[in-house]
Amino acid sequence: IHYNQAEWDQALEKYFESLGLVDTSVELRHKAAMFNNIGNVHNMQGKFFTALDYLQKASVLFKAVNDTFSTIINKNNTGSILIRTQNSDAGRKVLLEALALAKEVDDPYFLSDIYTNLGNTYRIEGDKEEVLSYFQLAHQSYQKLGNPKFLVMSFGNVADGFLQLGKFDSTEHYALQGKNLV
Repeated sequence: IHYNQAEWDQALEKYFESLGLVDTSVELRHKAAMFNNIGNVHNMQGKFFTALDYLQKASVLFKAVNDTFSTIINKNNTGSILIRTQNSDAGRKVLLEALALAKEVDDPYFLSDIYTNLGNTYRIEGDKEEVLSYFQLAHQSYQKLGNPKFLVMSFGNVADGFLQLGKFDSTEHYALQGKNLV
């Protein structure tokens, strides 16, 4: 509840409290989830390096319990934070690892989110062709999900990708498609 209401200090308190209740010999998955949540709270607070520390702890435990879905989320979060901390090479590497796992489980939500993060990575790096390519892949995955909120964002990202390439007709087309969903 506290996380969803952006009450970061209260969320951290509850997560740390929950960690104290975990019997680590039995509940590694729960402990990993708490570390992951604590990392996400620190990310939301802008404490990126602390977030990365907790996400790394979670990663080790998710791997130990062979939790593929949580590993994908963890790697996606880690890669995104690395990008935000100006470490795009490491961030891209982790995002590509997340992408490989997401392709194995063929989950359109994971795929769309990771493709979007990779598109944003290449936007930061100025690689306009890759920006558009990943945003288009994300858009295809978002279409499978059918969520209007995600589609509006996706149409905007694809429009931006075309705009960066100077393809104004395509920019207008995708921007209008997104606008029509609002």
